[in-house]
Amino acid sequence: MKRKEDWKLLLIDEDDEARQALSAFLGDAGYGVLTVADGESGIELCREESPQIIITEIDLPGIDGIEVLKSIKKTYPCSEVIVTSAYNGIENALKSFRLDAADFITKPINNDTLMAALERAKKRCNIQRKLQDYTAFLEERWMNTSEELAKIFSFQERLIESSIDGIIGCDYDRKIIVFNNSMEQMLGYSKDMVSGKMFFYQLFSSREWEKFQDQLYSEELGGEDKLYLSESTLISKKGEKIPVRLSAQVLLQGNEEIGLVAFFRDLRKVKRLK
Repeated sequence: MKRKEDWKLLLIDEDDEARQALSAFLGDAGYGVLTVADGESGIELCREESPQIIITEIDLPGIDGIEVLKSIKKTYPCSEVIVTSAYNGIENALKSFRLDAADFITKPINNDTLMAALERAKKRCNIQRKLQDYTAFLEERWMNTSEELAKIFSFQERLIESSIDGIIGCDYDRKIIVFNNSMEQMLGYSKDMVSGKMFFYQLFSSREWEKFQDQLYSEELGGEDKLYLSESTLISKKGEKIPVRLSAQVLLQGNEEIGLVAFFRDLRKVKRLK
């Protein structure tokens, strides 16, 4: 686990006074802080310094904070972005969460609110990096059966079960063999009801399943065999439609498909902001 001093933060804010004050507070809290006044400089500094967490104001000269968020999440998906704004705009909050922002904070920034947002961002960052490493590890292994795939997944069981995002792992036939706690809470199914008994497509309507398949095997959102940040709808045990943000990765050994890992974020709270 990283210590606070091991976390590098990039603060992007045009307001010199606000930027200096927030930088001093974060530095006193033990974080390594980099600061810039505009979005273009922020994106360039991300390339040079690789900060794990970025805090960006929306209203920036040149490239605004939403474009900064979009660029960073596309290029550095394991980095976490906290968006700030002087205006409590629902549309900006919705845009930010749809682009996978870790949090949205209205100015003036409350220190307790910021520290809570940083803790969430650090947790997400740790999980995303470990899952990325884990996916690469899975692809390096030759796994012929769903039992072998399940054994590999169990190696990271604690990581998967502690994720704030829903995680599903499937074998080649799309039979579900991993169904974490967040998925249980989201859809109302227990692991015993799903693992080894249900197929991935059973969680979608026919239309949404076809849409998922088309996107996964196209270059539209991430590239063939990889789906990056799409919106979809799952069907809960009670038949309720659950809006989600979805990403997925086909697991390959050479050119042979051996399984699928998918990650879900429940969008119901975001939808309620509308």
